[in-house]
Amino acid sequence: MTALKKIAITIVAVVSFIITAYIAACVAGGSTLGESVLFLARFIASPARVGAVAPSSQMLARALVQYVTPGDLQQGKRFLEVGPGTGAVTQELVKNMGPLDTLDLIELDADMAHMLAQKYAHNKAVYVHCGSITDWNPSYRYSTIVMGIPFNALPFSVVEAIWQHCQGLIEDSGILSYFSYLWLPDLKKALLPPVEREEFVNIQWYLAKQFQEFGIGMKRVWANVPPAAVWYLRVV
Repeated sequence: MTALKKIAITIVAVVSFIITAYIAACVAGGSTLGESVLFLARFIASPARVGAVAPSSQMLARALVQYVTPGDLQQGKRFLEVGPGTGAVTQELVKNMGPLDTLDLIELDADMAHMLAQKYAHNKAVYVHCGSITDWNPSYRYSTIVMGIPFNALPFSVVEAIWQHCQGLIEDSGILSYFSYLWLPDLKKALLPPVEREEFVNIQWYLAKQFQEFGIGMKRVWANVPPAAVWYLRVV
């Protein structure tokens, strides 16, 4: 990455962070200042790995966990969040859990995973794991998987591997949700050089194919920086 490009990304990140903090205050919720600062720092250090300039807003978090329903008193449910970051979506997910439910968090970034482990140290239903989702092979399956992975910032081979792996982790008729930023695909496709553009188009085609086969709905969330679309799939 050139120095000029890194400076441009940093400026965009700082401006977006300020706007996000303002919106978080307006909607009376969301991430703490410390969590937002950590998220911003990790984005600047590795923009492709983090894939977002700020934590998800409370509105986006609520949309992502829309299909997370608690288990009953006889049998709990298992939930999985992939790429929780600083936990903006996690805190909404926990609110929807029943007393016997459990939640696994798979976070690739060590600093964020450490922060999450401290944050939920006293919650015996939440388990934090640092590593790649493609290396996660539990003996059980999940009723719902919430994905916060920046698919548009990853190579096609990685996107395909993550999807195939997650489909193997979910129960029959389980729900999988993920989000993408509105307008970003068209903008990125226009700016990328030919070789990278072709791979990016393949990613968009692959995601569209998954939705065509398993999709059950989509919701636009305007109260986020930038605005996003949440996609819901029922994997059978």
